Order: sequence, then structure tokens, then C-alpha cells
Amino acid sequence: NDRRSRELDNVVLERAAFVCCDSLEQAKLESADLIEPVGSGVLDWLEVHELQEVVAGELPGRQSDRDVVVFKSNGIAAWDVALGAAVLARARERGAGTEL
Repeated sequence: NDRRSRELDNVVLERAAFVCCDSLEQAKLESADLIEPVGSGVLDWLEVHELQEVVAGELPGRQSDRDVVVFKSNGIAAWDVALGAAVLARARERGAGTEL
């Protein structure tokens, strides 16, 4: 992640009906794809939502098949660790894999 490097242009964000990220706090620190458009007035931080809000059913996300939805993932290591722990627990329950 780099607060100076962009992958999305402003046109994509202007067309987006919904913008979300994995962590708003992290995006504000290291996501140039969102920092720069907010700085130039193309986007407002109030328009950027966290994925967990959609998954929990707090926000609807896509409203129609025509909606352009942008998800900016910065990657959260804690989520990777949690998923790995869940997979390991399930593998142990099933007797799968080989302990090293």
C-alpha cells in the first residue's frame, strides 16, 4: 500500500454508486485511490463505507445490476490470521493435513 500510488482514476469513482474498503482508518492513511479523490473533491470520506457494514447487513451495497461498485482492499493482516486460524481448526476437527 502506498499513499502516493493510484490504480483507479477519478472517472471510476465518479461513476461508482457505492464505494467501500476493508478499513476506513487504514484507507485514510495509505490508499491514494481514495485519499487523492477526497482531497480534490471528487469523493467525500462520508461516501466511503467499510465492507463489514455490508456483510453485517447494516448497508445495502449494490442496489441494481447497473450500479458500479468499487471495493478498495488494502489488506488487513488480522483478517488473514483469523481466517488461517479458522481453517486450521476445521482441518484439525476433520483430521486433515499433516502436523509439522
